[in-house]
Amino acid sequence: MNDTSYFDLVKDYLNTASQVNRQGDDDGTRYHLAQAAYAAGEIENDKTRRSALSIIAKQAVNVEYPELSQQLARKLIHLDRKLNSTSWIITDILTYGSSLHLTGQHLEAAGVYRQAFDLAQEIKAWQKAAAASSNYAMAIAMQGELEEAQNWLERSLEYLEKEPDADTAFRTRTTLIQLMYMRGQKPEECFATARQLI
Repeated sequence: MNDTSYFDLVKDYLNTASQVNRQGDDDGTRYHLAQAAYAAGEIENDKTRRSALSIIAKQAVNVEYPELSQQLARKLIHLDRKLNSTSWIITDILTYGSSLHLTGQHLEAAGVYRQAFDLAQEIKAWQKAAAASSNYAMAIAMQGELEEAQNWLERSLEYLEKEPDADTAFRTRTTLIQLMYMRGQKPEECFATARQLI
């Protein structure tokens, strides 16, 4: 089989994984994601293989299969360095951090997110800086650092003004409202943030 055929096979496995996941079949989801990862590993072209593995790793995070997403993210970061792409490194570091977060390794996830944040700032990738900042905030909030987490979320919103991204903005504002409520801030302040979200 050639690379195109393997990539098509990856997409087929991912589609099936999504279908069985919607049916609540965790074992089936994991099986098809693992098969997708195996097929992606057969792709010879580095950039094409990287693209396939990155899609699989993100889907593994979304369906809470951290063992696979961690494994793939480590491979991807190594491949990204070989391809000399800082932007891809940031993307895959964020995936790795998310997989750590899923397994309750919040301290480790925070360190990974800070690494992604620093790299994003270096290359002025503001949307990635915002995503890293928001994720870092969630990781430190899980450790009880609520005020610092709120500061990081507000910083994330500043980056999103430079480079908007609807998904990151939604997640950031949602988390910000939760933190404001947990910290006992005035209801009108929480409502003001909620209106911005809407």
